Amino acid sequence: MLFDTSVWVEYLAGTEAGKKARDILKQDGLVCTCPLTLAEISVWCHKNNKNPQLYIREVKALSKMLDLSEDILIASGRIYSEERKKNGKISLADSIIYACARFHDMELMTSDNDFRGLVGVKML
Repeated sequence: MLFDTSVWVEYLAGTEAGKKARDILKQDGLVCTCPLTLAEISVWCHKNNKNPQLYIREVKALSKMLDLSEDILIASGRIYSEERKKNGKISLADSIIYACARFHDMELMTSDNDFRGLVGVKML
């Protein structure tokens, strides 16, 4: 299973949804993370006056970082184009994270409604 940035933020913020993510980590063990998520966590940290190194270190300790290959990046462009035509909501960053999950044949766990209805997505 690949955790989307939204799940990591819930986990790191200690919200009720974050507690569900913690339970998944305890039950399933190590989950995976797309490297782009680290940049998004850094943004969240800077917006909330938190030290990004501490939070990123925790995410890296609890998950396996996946590679972003050229194939994933090319697939993300197709996903972005197709999904923007359908609903106009998905961001390029979200398209990359989703493509990373699909490429590695993993379920994407998210709390971001922009992913709702996509194949292989599970809402937190």
